[in-house]
Amino acid sequence: MASLSKGQSKKLNVSKTAKHRIFAGLGWDPAAPPKLIDKVQALAKGVGIHHDLDLSCYLYNKNKALVDVISANPDHAVDASGRIYHSGDNKEGIGEGDDEEISVELKDLPETLHYLVFTAKISSGQTFEDINNPEIRLADGYTDHNLLTSMIEEPGCTGKNLFVFCCVYRDEIEDWKVLNIKEYLLLDDQQDPGRLCQNFIQPI
Repeated sequence: MASLSKGQSKKLNVSKTAKHRIFAGLGWDPAAPPKLIDKVQALAKGVGIHHDLDLSCYLYNKNKALVDVISANPDHAVDASGRIYHSGDNKEGIGEGDDEEISVELKDLPETLHYLVFTAKISSGQTFEDINNPEIRLADGYTDHNLLTSMIEEPGCTGKNLFVFCCVYRDEIEDWKVLNIKEYLLLDDQQDPGRLCQNFIQPI
């Protein structure tokens, strides 16, 4: 499923054991150690010295109304059911593998939740062409097998700071599917990413 094309969807073949856990993982490499000139230029541009990316998940009901958001913000680290949760904020991309993860226990997820949209956003002022090796994946929590992956440095990323990765959703017979969205956006401080993501949700 890692080769699922943009705009295509497919049933999630997740393991039928335990909590049916899947997770989205976001990884990137740290910025090079800044020199004095780098610090001066970053200050002049109003951007951070380090590269800070944030993984988020926007939760919607069957009518595509936003219900909740799970993010690196400690106030939004866990949803009301306790079955969707964030691993914690990584502000520099330090460490091997995924730098941030959001886990979802599909089994017994509240019936009010129909669409889960995963995004990666740059919070330090840069755009994706400035980031070292950004990658996002959707994986089976039991096997760590990748269900969908995407490098976030392909044509189209230039000048953009929000990547709408995919949507995990219930179909008409209550099977879980994944839609590969793969859209780049330029988000300003006045825009709500949760509302923007609604535009990419396909009706059940």
